[in-house]
Amino acid sequence: MTKRVWLAEVTAFNPETEQEKTYYFSSTPIVPFAPDDADRPNQFYEPRLAEPANISRHMFSAGKIFGASQTNGGLVEISNADGSFDFLLDYGLDGRALKILVGTQGDIFADFTSVLDGIMEQPVFTWGSRKASRLQLRVRDRQAEFIAKSIQATKYAGTNSGSTGVEGLADDIKGHPKPLCYGECYNVAAVVVNSTAQIYQIHAGAVSEITAVYDAGVALTDDGDHVTLALLQAASISGGHFATCKVLGLFRIGGTPAGLLTVDVKGDSTGTGYVSSVAGIVKRIVTTKGGLSSSDIDSTAFAALNTADVGVFINAEKNIGNVLDSLVNSIGAWWIFDENSKLIIGRLEAPAGTPEKTFEDGVDLLGFERIATSLPTYRINLEYKPCWVVQNGDGLAASVTTARRAFLSTDFRKVTAEDSSIQTVHPLAVEATIRTLLTTETNAQTEETRLLNMLKVSRDILRLIVPFSIENAGLKIGDIIEVKINRFGLSNGKSFVIIG
Repeated sequence: MTKRVWLAEVTAFNPETEQEKTYYFSSTPIVPFAPDDADRPNQFYEPRLAEPANISRHMFSAGKIFGASQTNGGLVEISNADGSFDFLLDYGLDGRALKILVGTQGDIFADFTSVLDGIMEQPVFTWGSRKASRLQLRVRDRQAEFIAKSIQATKYAGTNSGSTGVEGLADDIKGHPKPLCYGECYNVAAVVVNSTAQIYQIHAGAVSEITAVYDAGVALTDDGDHVTLALLQAASISGGHFATCKVLGLFRIGGTPAGLLTVDVKGDSTGTGYVSSVAGIVKRIVTTKGGLSSSDIDSTAFAALNTADVGVFINAEKNIGNVLDSLVNSIGAWWIFDENSKLIIGRLEAPAGTPEKTFEDGVDLLGFERIATSLPTYRINLEYKPCWVVQNGDGLAASVTTARRAFLSTDFRKVTAEDSSIQTVHPLAVEATIRTLLTTETNAQTEETRLLNMLKVSRDILRLIVPFSIENAGLKIGDIIEVKINRFGLSNGKSFVIIG
């Protein structure tokens, strides 16, 4: 019988040489890879891997079908009874790569299946008469980086001198994060970056268009765009007018504002230009703020969700993960890093298509658990097109129209889809209100209809216990499988989508 082999590749930073080095471990003694192996020629793996990592990934939280995506890190244990790796205590392992692979004895390296391409925290050493001496490596995938990493590392320097500069002063915005705007946003509060020159910023970078500027709710007259800050500063602008420098996300008004200045804006247009879809904005954020390159992204998955316009404005400390959650949740989607550390996004849909594999009770299904689910949903209230600053009453000029006042008085628009027939079977069927960043009524209506059609039907969530195999390890979140159990109407098989 061919023996299964686990491999671990651990990258550590040597503070003396200031170089990284990779250490290679296996779960069982194996001969080094052959000299002609295309990936690991002559590479020896020390048989010290005592425990490969247990890693769980979920579209959302475990057993849920909405909310934040979630990955739980695991623990890799390396046998260290002889103390050979005590030196790693002084090395830098946190934030560095750890790869876990599985295959069979005699495979070439390319035939091993990647289980985890993640990063580590600092190591833990165990030793004593009651516990085996081991090097414990706590691992996580790159999602943890995004949950911890601020989306805006650039702060205002507070270095203005009179009418010169757009960095604020030490006693106003110094140290505050610069604003970010992606997609189309309505009535966002502009940041005063030079109060002497009446210059404001709406995005730390180039924007596609500043479509309107309002003073106490009254639209100002657009005097056009200037391609440099110097030209914007030199421009003659009358009261009730504004001019822009879109390449820097700035505008300047004439005179002193009567009230709060707010803006309608089509945001970030750096690099390849303006993007407004969920997939487009997520890609823009992770490549400009998250340190990813195009090769770190599953382009096919992103292309499939390059629809539905959204807008998000960020003017406070936020981590990248939270922003991504708010974007993808607007279309019932999720984001995770796969076992090869590629970023994937996808949308939860009712299972359809040919299953990747069938799991049958008594054959290759060792056990299962039916997880409690919510009652069917008979009504969806979907909120869209946020007004980022709600204004009413004395904060608005007398000339503001009734229609404009109505828009400014509510933080979101709302559409509703309902199927009251569901209550005939389920009198306690629920009503759900879902807040999104969608910007058009058409997209909102499309999404609410999709959600209602999916949630008005009773859905089962099963937790399956299956034997470990290379084939099973290759199944991914979002794949369709078939389950056959002689209970619960599943005797003829039913399709399920993998959510964790």
